[in-house]
Amino acid sequence: MERTFEVSYYTFNIKEYSNLKGPDSYANLIHELYKNKIKIKTRGDSHLIIRSLSETTLNGEIILYGNLTKFTWIEGNHWFNFDTMEIENYEIPRNLFPNSKETEFVFVPSCHRFSVRRDPSINPNSVLKFLNDGLNYANPEGSKIIINIEQSSDIFDRIYSAKKVERLNVNISYTNDDFSEGYEEWMDKMLKDANIQEFSYKAVADESNNINVNNKLVKGTLELAQNNGSVDAKIVNESGRKETIHTSEYPRVDKAKVNTRKDRFSFAVSVASQLIERLRNGLQRG
Repeated sequence: MERTFEVSYYTFNIKEYSNLKGPDSYANLIHELYKNKIKIKTRGDSHLIIRSLSETTLNGEIILYGNLTKFTWIEGNHWFNFDTMEIENYEIPRNLFPNSKETEFVFVPSCHRFSVRRDPSINPNSVLKFLNDGLNYANPEGSKIIINIEQSSDIFDRIYSAKKVERLNVNISYTNDDFSEGYEEWMDKMLKDANIQEFSYKAVADESNNINVNNKLVKGTLELAQNNGSVDAKIVNESGRKETIHTSEYPRVDKAKVNTRKDRFSFAVSVASQLIERLRNGLQRG
């Protein structure tokens, strides 16, 4: 029996608000990022770029996959020589950059989901900045693009189970016709009916010091935020301690099985299969 390895990944929800939105439009955005070698500064001198891009199909669905690479952008030719204690002119090779680290990604255009294999050298916030800045720069149509990281249901459960919820700051946007149900579906429809693309609010509890998170409005926005926004909450947790929660710091993490630890193709097929399954048959909360 062939040995398999289990790897973990997190996922971004990419939403293009355009009359041209669709699988081809989403695929073109990623192709533009790659074709134009768009690099995005994420932190300090660190940059991210799509180094390689391949395409396959899975049950008729287009799947894009490749390598996301981090490197240090260095400019200038005045270098300090530690041995001689002198300043020297040294011209580094024009197209070489140090400290490269990389991971794999998978993009399913029909689900508009971009999944990244977890790697300690490339954090989710850096990927979010890369996608946000890069896709909005590469977008030939100039349409609005909003990107959210899918967040863990566990962190939202901590809000629901808190002894008290004293404050909420909620930012959401309506879905790109994802499957939803219950309060989330109701809230999504409310935003679309009102032509509200993005919605933010700050809620402060009254003298009870406890916001009712089971209220239809509050719960609808919280459920929608898990994959289409973010929540900052000030709570009194189950231990009676005050705590501030930023849900965007807790990505949803899923597992995929691959044939070898560095097998990009089996990673792409495994992740794409899971994404298509859960998004077509109901967006399971993870």
